[in-house]
Amino acid sequence: MFALAFFVGLLLPLALFTQIYLVVLAIFGLMLLRHHKQLPERSLLFWAAIISLFWGAAVGAVQASTVRHGLGVFLGWVVVPAGVIVLLTAAPKKAKQWLQNGLLAGLLLTVFLVFLQAINHPIVWRWQSLADLSQYFNTGRLTGPFVSPNTLALYAVPLVFLLLGQARPKSQQYLLVATAALLLLASQSVGGILAALLGVLFAIALTRLPKHRPYIFVLLTLMGAATFSINWSVRREIWQGAYALLKHHWLFGLGIGNFQTAYTDLVKDNTHLTQYVAPYALHPHSLILATVAEAGLFALVGLTLLFGYAFWMQLKHSKPNPWYLAALLSILIHGFVDTPFWQATLAPLTFIVLAYAIMEPDES
Repeated sequence: MFALAFFVGLLLPLALFTQIYLVVLAIFGLMLLRHHKQLPERSLLFWAAIISLFWGAAVGAVQASTVRHGLGVFLGWVVVPAGVIVLLTAAPKKAKQWLQNGLLAGLLLTVFLVFLQAINHPIVWRWQSLADLSQYFNTGRLTGPFVSPNTLALYAVPLVFLLLGQARPKSQQYLLVATAALLLLASQSVGGILAALLGVLFAIALTRLPKHRPYIFVLLTLMGAATFSINWSVRREIWQGAYALLKHHWLFGLGIGNFQTAYTDLVKDNTHLTQYVAPYALHPHSLILATVAEAGLFALVGLTLLFGYAFWMQLKHSKPNPWYLAALLSILIHGFVDTPFWQATLAPLTFIVLAYAIMEPDES
């Protein structure tokens, strides 16, 4: 009774949807305990990664500006998404099938809804010739339901790769690829385009490398051109500031949601950085720097172990799923210039991609 009262007390100050998530997780947690003998075995590395990430994120939440904010972010960015990966990879077979079917249906629905927003973008309808196309890249970048166009790309690319990894008819695969291309075009995210091209290259390399050498050459050329198009100047300033801050806070980080405040305080005597760079420093624009800034070294170790474990689980098979590997790689590649994890809309997707890559072929 005491444990039940304590759990209810934790739920009261939280938002309704968070309460629902936690109740569902608690129910499935009880199911896992009841059917623990039927669970597939996971290595010690997997559980060490989860615990390390949890510990780091918990420390980061304690350092947040307010306890309510820290707890909310900790639940939404780590606890709920990590609960999904544990359920998907450790649930009994029947429960796992039910979870996967519902999850994939929801993910397909999000692609469709974002696509509906994209087709109303000016770049889709208002250019009449190739000469006119360039001017429409300045009409405004598509953000969809996200806070920035880069977030849209961070969401669309690994999600489409994940869905391509399922056994789907060719027509659905072509539609997914066309949708991803449209979203990337309208978002104008160079990092997203680069991540998508590298993901495709990786998928080709794992399947029929000799046959597709001409395509690989074209992709490498496009990637080289895209690399020079990234706005390095602002990111370089943010990276330098992040490095200066994290030299003294590398173990426990700055706390969840505190990076922009700390960066603004760091550059307060530089008028140029305060006016033109600090407003874009919501996060360090790097997966590694953002992880250390939000939750310290323990979270970085946990996230690294999870990605390493996911790659190992795929590559140990004679026929790994190239699209799952492409999804993992696209997250890491885009993570060089942006933050594909420490955001409420992206953390669940990252965990879902990791879960599918970790599962055995007969489980997914």
